[in-house]
Amino acid sequence: MIPISSAWSTCSASAFRPGFASRETHPGAVSRSSTSGTRIWTGSPACCLAMSRGGRMGEGVMGPPGASDPVSSATDGRPPRPRAVVRCGAEFDGLLVIHGEVRIDGRVRGEILGADVLEIGETGEVEASIEADEVLVAGSFRGEIRAHRRVELRATARVQGSIETPRLVLEEGSLLDGRCRAGSAPSVALAAAGKPSQTGGSSS
Repeated sequence: MIPISSAWSTCSASAFRPGFASRETHPGAVSRSSTSGTRIWTGSPACCLAMSRGGRMGEGVMGPPGASDPVSSATDGRPPRPRAVVRCGAEFDGLLVIHGEVRIDGRVRGEILGADVLEIGETGEVEASIEADEVLVAGSFRGEIRAHRRVELRATARVQGSIETPRLVLEEGSLLDGRCRAGSAPSVALAAAGKPSQTGGSSS
């Protein structure tokens, strides 16, 4: 069963806030790293600032979505095309500060702040503390989610940790093992009729 409670567990991922020594902006669709390791990705109209734990971030980790990226379209009822992508096979460890929409198809650990819509794709593996307006999970997540509008766990989602949001939507087949607090009054919506979503943990 899904425990709905005002008390919950602390994020299992360790949040990391490095100091930003300098910031370097590069307009356009390609991101670059400054010598300090700070990166800002700017494309019209999204922006992402990132700092890895080691002070450096490899090229090709973030960028605009390509034609082959499995992104949602505005016509299928899903959110519009993401404006930045952490690509499949890429790894990042540290702090991401995002303005706009982002999709994670690679592996991310640390802290993610400020996204309008954050989507974890089916190949995405995230261990982090997340604060965003809307979070959509189709991959693997471990940690803490705080969403100002809603959280949606799709059929392939595997989530372990805590969720705080006004609205939580679970598709049939999704797995939630942890605690959640939804809305001023506890509420969880099952997106698909029939067999309930698989959940773990104990009710409180």
